[in-house]
Amino acid sequence: MSNGHIRYFSDLRAISCISIVVLHTFYCADRLFSPGGVYDEGSMIVRNCMMFAVPCFVMISGALLLNPERKVTVERVFSRYLKRILIALVVFTFIFSLFDMIADHQEGGFPGLIKNWLTALLFNKSWLHMWYLYMLIGLYLMLPIYRIISKNCSDAELRYLLVLYLIFQSVIPTIGYATGVQIGFYILIYTVYPLYFFMGYALHSGKVKIPAGMAVLMVLVSTVLLVVTTYFGIHYQNDNLQSLSSSYACILAFFQAVGFFALMMRTEKKKDRRISYFLNEIDKCSFGIYLIHVLVLYTIYRVFDFNPYIHGGLLMLLLLTIVTFALSWLIVRLLKNIPYIKNIL
Repeated sequence: MSNGHIRYFSDLRAISCISIVVLHTFYCADRLFSPGGVYDEGSMIVRNCMMFAVPCFVMISGALLLNPERKVTVERVFSRYLKRILIALVVFTFIFSLFDMIADHQEGGFPGLIKNWLTALLFNKSWLHMWYLYMLIGLYLMLPIYRIISKNCSDAELRYLLVLYLIFQSVIPTIGYATGVQIGFYILIYTVYPLYFFMGYALHSGKVKIPAGMAVLMVLVSTVLLVVTTYFGIHYQNDNLQSLSSSYACILAFFQAVGFFALMMRTEKKKDRRISYFLNEIDKCSFGIYLIHVLVLYTIYRVFDFNPYIHGGLLMLLLLTIVTFALSWLIVRLLKNIPYIKNIL
């Protein structure tokens, strides 16, 4: 802690933000240009190895918002947390719909634009990264109930809840992805994200402790297995393995993200100040970068029709990652000087 600021949260958000840009730079290129062969395998391996980022964002939110000392009322949830996300969702789905109409030379004029925007907004049909905002809305709506659970649970009961979530929202789905066989037992929880939400709180509060050696092992083993399952899934066109390696419910993604979170906790007092300052500057713009970076990518890929696979391959994708991140950060920094807009980003 430094003046109430938890450095490893800031560092973790910044690293996760960078990882998201890497993920989408490779994934968008693969999806738009369908390179096949080694490029397809390489792009998806990089993409799947970056999947720890979103769970880490969710775990940070859980660690902060489930803290019983933090004042979080229903009114605050709606007036602060939900309001910001809803405004961002409405504004950026409109911008992206306008971009699609211009880039794809769609007809229909203003009425067509409004129709496309409302369809994208209401049915989550916007760009590939916007699903995260819908997920956040669900978490925030449930936040007052989650806080009642976390505040009144004993440590043993919280661990029991985490085990239930882990079994039913990660282990059983992983078996289903790997085998194609759906086990009939379930609990009435729709997604895996509450598991990450509560896990972040449990780790940060010390109710669940992961030794450093175990955290390193979790990250290394899960990452290696993600590489292997991604490669074999694509190389042999195995749908089960492809589903397994690209799901946040996959047990490998869970261990990778939790292990990385636990490692970052242990670097709270060990990081070079210059590095922490750099990461803190990224963290200040992380939400805006998340929203805008795909707009930069689609401008490169769709408007300029730049195919990185025929202009340097994976090395060009790495360069595009740097360019996309730098431009996104610069745009957000400039926009944060504009009243009202800075409150969204």
